Amino acid sequence: MSEDVPSVTVDFSDQVLSSIVAALPSAPPERAALVAEILRAWAKEDLRDHLTRESRAAARQREQQVQVVMKHAKDLLRAVKALDVRGYFEIALRPQIRRDGTEILTVDVETARFRRDRAISWLNDLICSPDGPRPPPEKKVRSYLIVSDLAAIFELVTGQQPTRRINWETSKPYGPFWSFVTAVSAALPNVRSLDRAVSEVQRYQEGSPFVANLQFRHPDLWQKLRAPPD
Repeated sequence: MSEDVPSVTVDFSDQVLSSIVAALPSAPPERAALVAEILRAWAKEDLRDHLTRESRAAARQREQQVQVVMKHAKDLLRAVKALDVRGYFEIALRPQIRRDGTEILTVDVETARFRRDRAISWLNDLICSPDGPRPPPEKKVRSYLIVSDLAAIFELVTGQQPTRRINWETSKPYGPFWSFVTAVSAALPNVRSLDRAVSEVQRYQEGSPFVANLQFRHPDLWQKLRAPPD
C-alpha cells in the first residue's frame, strides 16, 4: 500500500487570471501587474499543500479503520496465548516452511522462532500504542487556509482590508474580497463553497504566512513588490 500523498497542481491559465484580476478593486498598477505572478507562486507551494491536506472526515475514517485492526490484533494475541506448546511451535514453523519452500525436517527453526516472536512483539506494541492525533479543528481545514492566504494576497495587492459584506435582502455575501475569492475558487479542484471559511478568517484573524514567506521562497518576486512605485 502506497503512503504517498497524491500531488495536486493548479496551473492558472491566462484566461482565469484575467477574470481574477477583473474581480479585484482598483489597486496600485505596479501591484496589479504582479497578481498573476503572485498567484502562480502561491499555487506552486502553499496552495498545493492545502489541496493535499486531508479532511477531518478522512482522518476519522482512518482512525476507525486502525481501531478495527487493533481489535483484531487483540483477538489474535488471545488466540496465540490459548495455544499449547506444540501449537505455539507450529505457528512458527508453518510460515517459515511456506516462505523457504522447505519441509518440516529441513526448516530453519531458529529463524522461524525469531520471526514468530518478533511478530508477537509487534502485535503487543500495536494494541498498546496511543490513540492517533485528533483531527484538525474546523478553522484549520483546507478551505480556511486557502481563504487566509487569499486574504493576505488581497490586502497585499489592493491595500484594502479583506472584508465580506452581506446583502440583507438576499442574505448572500458580496463585496470586492468576496468577488476575488469567488474568482479564484472557481479555478480550484475539489473546493466547496468558501462562504464559511471567509467568515471564520474574519472572525479569528490569525493571518497567513504566505506573504511573510515570499521573501524567502520567491526573492525575485519579493524585490518587485518592495520596489517603489514609478
